[in-house]
Amino acid sequence: MKDIKFTTFYLSMIGIVILLKPASDYSETENRTLKTLNKYSVSDVLEGVFQEELATFLCDQFPERDAAMAVSAGIKSVLGKRDMNDTYIGRNHYYFEKVTDDDINVENYKRNLGRLNALCEKCEGLSMKVMLVPSSGVILSDCLPAFASIYDADTLYDMAELALEGTMINPSESLRAAHERGEYIYYRTDHHWTTYGAYIGYISLTGGGGAYEKYTPSSVCDDFLGTLHSRVLLSDTVCDEVFIATENTKTTINGENSTLYHMDALTRKDKYQVFLGGNYGLVELEGQGNGTLLILKDSFANCFVPYLLSDYERIIMVDMRFYPASVATLIDTENITDVLV
Repeated sequence: MKDIKFTTFYLSMIGIVILLKPASDYSETENRTLKTLNKYSVSDVLEGVFQEELATFLCDQFPERDAAMAVSAGIKSVLGKRDMNDTYIGRNHYYFEKVTDDDINVENYKRNLGRLNALCEKCEGLSMKVMLVPSSGVILSDCLPAFASIYDADTLYDMAELALEGTMINPSESLRAAHERGEYIYYRTDHHWTTYGAYIGYISLTGGGGAYEKYTPSSVCDDFLGTLHSRVLLSDTVCDEVFIATENTKTTINGENSTLYHMDALTRKDKYQVFLGGNYGLVELEGQGNGTLLILKDSFANCFVPYLLSDYERIIMVDMRFYPASVATLIDTENITDVLV
């Protein structure tokens, strides 16, 4: 009975400390927004909304949260657990995002393919390509832990190739070949491909482009710990090395003058933001080639786009998550010659 009373008192004191201390609204370690409490109504309490959000708040604002997560992960690792917080602890110090067939909404995927097909029709007369980059677990499957389940990428690619009628670029075979050669194509601690992995994607897209060394890749840091590490915080993690390729070029981000590489990001947790400083709705780059390329992108494109600078006079990158305007209007008004999704 005394133990129960002590535990109840201890947990109550922790709760009081959490509620009294200033709440943090962002975790640099986890690279995400933390839950804070808002104003709540009586109906929120009666419907359970307040209780759910309070539970999330107490978890996010737990004192020394990072240290507690690291201890928990360390214990699980010693006990042989290789699946933590939707992250696989793989061989050769690789971490993998856990994405299984159950996580794939096939109907939503088909709808998105339909939207892409409609865009292809809109872009009739333009050169349009779609390149879907596979996750690291698909390509580095030999590094997954035993019995780890990963989504069926081949089926999804087959569906895309059938729906998009010859516009699909699948870099999987080239990436697997590079992995078999021992190349460093995906970060160990992050879900993105490396600068060399992006180069393999570029070769898959263009069918050429010259040797990797042509782009004068240089190491800018060797202490990168990515988003997958942030989920587990294991003490024996091997840091990643980040390379940049090509020189800076004239860049505008959401209409403001900027740079291709943001070296100040190397002093922060998320060092992948050295590429363009992160994700933005509209980025424009000045190249040395011909034509204007529109890229409908996610964050994988940030370290991929430098290779395209010698191929196009102008590159416009749009991240639909942050771009409220019409892409169709952009295509009509900006003299687009090529489109890459």
